[in-house]
Parts: sequence; C-alpha cells; structure tokens
Amino acid sequence: FEDALKAVNEKLGALSQDGDNDWIGNLNAIIGLVADDSLHISICGNILGYLIRKGKISSITEGLSAEEDHPLKTFVNITSGAISEGDRVIIGNINFFDVFSIDRLKRLTSESGAREALFEIHKALHRLKAKETSTILLDAVAEDYKETEEEKKLPEMLFLDQAPETGLTKFMKKATTVAQ
Repeated sequence: FEDALKAVNEKLGALSQDGDNDWIGNLNAIIGLVADDSLHISICGNILGYLIRKGKISSITEGLSAEEDHPLKTFVNITSGAISEGDRVIIGNINFFDVFSIDRLKRLTSESGAREALFEIHKALHRLKAKETSTILLDAVAEDYKETEEEKKLPEMLFLDQAPETGLTKFMKKATTVAQ
C-alpha cells in the first residue's frame, strides 16, 4: 500500500513539474485497500470517513490530510484497522456531510443493506440537487454472503447526474417499449 501511495505521489509530482498545478490544494481524494480483515486508507483534502460498528460511529480520517500542499506529499498519512462482519464504512467529501448528518446516515445505514442505503442517499441528493457531493459506502460481509433478489436489482454505483430509477420511470420504460 505504501509503495502504491509513493507511486501516486510521484505521478502527481510529475504533473506539477509539467506545469499542471491547478489541482494542488483542490484535490479531495481517498485511496484505500481492503486486505484480509483490514482496511488501509490515505486521504487528501476535505474527505471525511466513519466506521459504523454495532451502532457506534467512529471517525477513521481525523488528522489524516497532509498539513502542506506539496505534490510529493499528497498522500502521506495512512490509517489502518480491522474490519469485521457487519461493519459499515462511509466516506465522503465535506459537501456530502453538509447534506447528511452522521446520525441520519447511521439511521439510514442501520435500517437497510448497503445498496438500498446508497439508493436512498442517491434519491435524497438528487432531490436536493446536491451535485458536488461524493460518497462511498462499504459493507463488511461474510465471504459466503448471498445478496437478496432485491439487492441484486439495485445498482452498485450511482451518479448524481442520472435520475434515480423509480417505479414510475420503470413503468415509463416498459410503456415506451410496448408502444414501439
């Protein structure tokens, strides 16, 4: 993981050397790795991350952002920790957490599976026209976990510039197909 971060920092340094410096101080990103039962992450910019375990929320990104804006030191701090079955990790930019409080996310993610929670988050963000938000939701499940049929119907990745599919949009697609 450390070698990968070093390579990314070197590529960012090369960008800077070539005169591409607009990203310095403006990049909000996370690099992560799940290996065995551990999560390793490094961030830059305004990224927040939380672990939800057995109903308790803990910050996993506090103090991780680099103190200085130097291309070769963009991703320098790493946090690592064990993840267990049932854990949820939610990571997002500061704009995302301006829209969703930690308590609201805790409620939303504890009431449903990760895909369903992400779909509900997507609908709310779309409804609020909150376009400059980014988030990822990770769900630690057992290796033999089988998705339900309902979960399989939900997408793994959603984009805010695409409207969420609702019962009405599904109906309209079918009606259009029949009409043709």
